[in-house]
Amino acid sequence: MLVTTASGVRRETGTTLVSEARSIQRREAQTRSARLRQAFLPVGPRYLPALDGVRALAVLLVISWHLPGGSMGAVHGNNGVTLFFVLSGYLITTLALSEETRNGRFSYPRFLVRRIFRILPMMWLVVATYAVLVLGLGFDPRRAAFRSALPFYLLYLPEYPVMSQASTHPGDAGPVPLAGLWSLGFEEKFYLLWPVVAFVILRARRWRGWAAAAASVPFFLFPLVEPRTSRMFVWYAPILAGCALAFVLSTGGGTTLRRVLARPWTGAAAIFALTVSTLTAWPTWTNVIFSISACLLISHAVEARGGLVFRILCWSPIRVVGVISYGLYLFHSLGLKIVDRAIPPSSDVLLRDSLVFVLSLGLLIPGLAILNLVFERPLQRLGASLVRRGRTAHPHRS
Repeated sequence: MLVTTASGVRRETGTTLVSEARSIQRREAQTRSARLRQAFLPVGPRYLPALDGVRALAVLLVISWHLPGGSMGAVHGNNGVTLFFVLSGYLITTLALSEETRNGRFSYPRFLVRRIFRILPMMWLVVATYAVLVLGLGFDPRRAAFRSALPFYLLYLPEYPVMSQASTHPGDAGPVPLAGLWSLGFEEKFYLLWPVVAFVILRARRWRGWAAAAASVPFFLFPLVEPRTSRMFVWYAPILAGCALAFVLSTGGGTTLRRVLARPWTGAAAIFALTVSTLTAWPTWTNVIFSISACLLISHAVEARGGLVFRILCWSPIRVVGVISYGLYLFHSLGLKIVDRAIPPSSDVLLRDSLVFVLSLGLLIPGLAILNLVFERPLQRLGASLVRRGRTAHPHRS
């Protein structure tokens, strides 16, 4: 009986030790995971993690639009570009307002330095990658078209070889490789002018937000007047909407408004409105409704501190996609093409496109995460360092 009891005790003790060892392993794994998240995911008192979730939503929509079979065309994932534009307008204007408040004025040269180090290195990297693959290895049959477009890409004029003939149909690769770079060209041309108008010409004017909102209206309505050339101008409307949103939120917008924007049902309403607008087929009014819905979602992401939508936007895997969203936007066509060639044809286009979608993300995310750490962020820090040195060398210009 004692032996049995002793044996029982030994067995119990062995089970306890195994359980404790597994618990220690779980805690160590959680600690390593937490350290990896802290090393990769940006943090800081002024950093808004939910906006990473908004970026992730935007880039996933864009990728769904470019799936080779076009089976997700009903989702109108091209609206992901609209979401990017609204968010970009909000962030650029918010950062400029913060600098104006902090230093007493906005520095246009420093803004340009930051934008150059934020945008150009990654863009030139993807152009160099395609130059090797297309011109050197024959990866894409549109070799002549890429060679003609290459000078425009290098001079940061990517919209010119694209917008005159680009297709608006889902799954279309466009007239040239890297056709998706057109949006970067449009966006940066806007930012050559907008800071000058808003922070130099209209400096400290309280009605700058109203000016941005009013300026967006003609661009929203332009397709009704001139449908053929509207896509050359209509994209400035969502950027201006984001700029106007930045002025509204920067002025406080009232305690009541902020409380409403922070409510969980506001986030749910924004997602519902985005879903309805992106599933409709009214190009002009969809752009208006989607842009307003995007403003609502961004406002919720900025003001909320809880709720289902906010927690999803802040979920670490979603944030990872958001952090590398610029790289995904640049390289997703290459990932889709590689996976598309590796998977055999299927009569079930939706199933095949879904598989291409998932596998291309699995292929791109690890590599782009590493690229973000060793290439993208160091260059951004270099740009910020140059700006700080300039401020130190010329303090009277601040």
